[in-house]
Amino acid sequence: MTAKRIEVSVDGSKCLGYGICLGLPQVFDMPGGSGVAVTNQQYFEESLLADIEDAARNCPAAAIRFAVVEVEEH
Repeated sequence: MTAKRIEVSVDGSKCLGYGICLGLPQVFDMPGGSGVAVTNQQYFEESLLADIEDAARNCPAAAIRFAVVEVEEH
């Protein structure tokens, strides 16, 4: 069985640590003052799509990428 999920990634070579995406803590984190955002996991519920779109659009470094994908559920 497959389900639609949002695959999210942050390009660490582009991220400048503005932290705007941290307003969506269920998706993004900036561990240990690293200055580079990361995602908490690879796939997220489709219900977060609008919030993830906003985070990507508002990222000054254009470091956030996402896509709606079909994922196998176990």
